[in-house]
Amino acid sequence: MAATSLSSWSQADVLGELVAERYGLSEVTLEPISPYTFEDRGIYRVRGRDGSAFVLRAFTGDVMSSLRRQVAVLDLLQQRRLSAPVIQRAGDGSAIAHWQGWTALLVTYVEGDVASFSPEDVETLAGYLGRLHNLPRDVAQSEPISIGLTPTHPGLAADQALANLSRALPQVPDWLKQFCQDSIASIGAVEGAHRSGLLPETIIHGDCWPANAVRQPDGQIVLIDWDRAGIGLAFLDLCYLLLTCHLGKPQLPAMEPDEALITAVVRGYCRERRPSAAELNLLESGLLYDIALRAGYDIHFDASAESLIENVWLQKLLARYGVCPRIATVARELFRADGELR
Repeated sequence: MAATSLSSWSQADVLGELVAERYGLSEVTLEPISPYTFEDRGIYRVRGRDGSAFVLRAFTGDVMSSLRRQVAVLDLLQQRRLSAPVIQRAGDGSAIAHWQGWTALLVTYVEGDVASFSPEDVETLAGYLGRLHNLPRDVAQSEPISIGLTPTHPGLAADQALANLSRALPQVPDWLKQFCQDSIASIGAVEGAHRSGLLPETIIHGDCWPANAVRQPDGQIVLIDWDRAGIGLAFLDLCYLLLTCHLGKPQLPAMEPDEALITAVVRGYCRERRPSAAELNLLESGLLYDIALRAGYDIHFDASAESLIENVWLQKLLARYGVCPRIATVARELFRADGELR
């Protein structure tokens, strides 16, 4: 949704009342985190005079399912002592607060610097991801905790994207046909392996890359922004990091695989979890999976050829697509030779 003309002060004023009335935090300041103001949602850093700090995410739409999923994930991570933002309960003990048409979640603010795209930070982040993936699904879904499927789960996300790509394929320009064909094949390969039980499910973050991680003063990396978290394929979370760790460099006109970064992901991840042979065999499809979903949902392939050429988001997706085979080849070799890296 495009940014609206609603002033940040008027929204912050209402949400300040929410924080005071529902959480009992009256002497605080709200600082917008997003550079844009939207009528239906806001994200703010909430700072108290005592030095306390929180992140408030508030919405006017129906977001209960998403917020309940985040609450379940973050509560479990706190129980398992895996560093993550901590849910702050409202005065009545509820994890999700309501006030004048707004629905909100308040979590602790993780102090530190946004993680860099350096091999050191990427390796530490990959280790964190491996620890997260070691939480088995049966533990994650045991009573009294019930965690829903991540929005990127093949059982939820793939069908519509696949339908859109298949419908677009006959009419796209020739230079896009291979991309659409490979995207369709990627979704099909991941779905097929998932149905066959070859890809382990666990809790995943769903958007794991350095921009969603904080390096704390002690050097530890903590993931933030858990809105896409839930039960999903560990394999896809790992593939997403293998691709997005390259986004610290320009994507256009082309991307190049960075062996130092790929090695960092392999080193960090394998300290905690080793991918299976089935996962390694599907690395290229896994790397392309998120790209295929985004293309299927975001790109209007019925636009003119000129409009498609000028579509910067499509060009970035194509650049990511172009580098996937080479990242997969390097990563697969490194995972298989992991014993020699130690």
